[in-house]
Amino acid sequence: MNLPPKNIIRLLHVAVWLMLFFVSVSIQYQWYGFQNSVLRSIVNLSFVFILFYLHFFLINYFFEKKNFFFYGIIVVAITILSTLARILLNEGLMPMPLDEIVLDRTFSVWFFGFFTAIVALFVSFLYQMVKNRYEKEKKHLDIIHQQNEAQLQYLKAQINPHFLFNTLNNIYSLSVLKSDQTPQMILKLSSLLRYAIYEGEKGKVPLEKEVKQIHEFISLFEMKSETPPNIQFELSGFMDTWKIEPMLLIPLIENCFKHGGFESNENAYAKIKLKVNGNQLIFSTINSLGEDMQKDEVGGIGLSNIQKRLAVNYPNNFELETQEKENDYQVVLKIIKK
Repeated sequence: MNLPPKNIIRLLHVAVWLMLFFVSVSIQYQWYGFQNSVLRSIVNLSFVFILFYLHFFLINYFFEKKNFFFYGIIVVAITILSTLARILLNEGLMPMPLDEIVLDRTFSVWFFGFFTAIVALFVSFLYQMVKNRYEKEKKHLDIIHQQNEAQLQYLKAQINPHFLFNTLNNIYSLSVLKSDQTPQMILKLSSLLRYAIYEGEKGKVPLEKEVKQIHEFISLFEMKSETPPNIQFELSGFMDTWKIEPMLLIPLIENCFKHGGFESNENAYAKIKLKVNGNQLIFSTINSLGEDMQKDEVGGIGLSNIQKRLAVNYPNNFELETQEKENDYQVVLKIIKK
């Protein structure tokens, strides 16, 4: 729930008090005439006004702090004193016409005085309690949001060095072999790091940007092999309206390459598919299994990191499934856009 801006709330307060003033004048006009009814309305509403907003302070200072005893005593005291002062002031300045029955007049005056005071206190209590609960909930949600942001930045900070170390190892291997592809590989790495660092600071980026970097990442991996590895990347669906958290899909592809056995198995393969179907994004990878599926010695992050990032960015709007068979390993990610 979002409350209106403070200026709108203030205008609503003014509008309500003006409405009460005109209602009061119109009711009392039949007994006192226009001038006296205006004066009585000003006096009455001034006391109610003070009682209404003073009650805010009492709620925050006593009631919310569980000091109910002093809260009750003070509320009863100011209700009686303000009602008494209001009635005496009204009757002293502008008494009700004498043709009214004295007993009925006295009872109605006191009844109306206490009734309006109690209504003002009741309405102000509801208003302030709702406002306090809203502000507490907002602070709570802000804290959760900050914690989620901090957690997300931590997870991203884990991914970038992990990705960097693996790629630098590949470049080192090429440089040892004095490969002509080394400068081009460094250029592609620079592009990917620029994307990871600068776009990673943003909430979400167009899906097309992530796809472009996927192509760069695949190309970067292919450059370290003398013979082109068996890697397929298929795209389908309209991606123009989709945005995604940057560097969300690339680590899944990195897992394919890391555990696919490309360095030891000439029949190694990886099949990557990205499909957009309306409000659903489906990203799947399937790769052959190398001899060792264990994580790297240098900080393997793996799917648990992706799971946490998805939980922060797409709570209850994603599915991440893995399936390991005898000869391959499959990951399917589904994201629903709401």
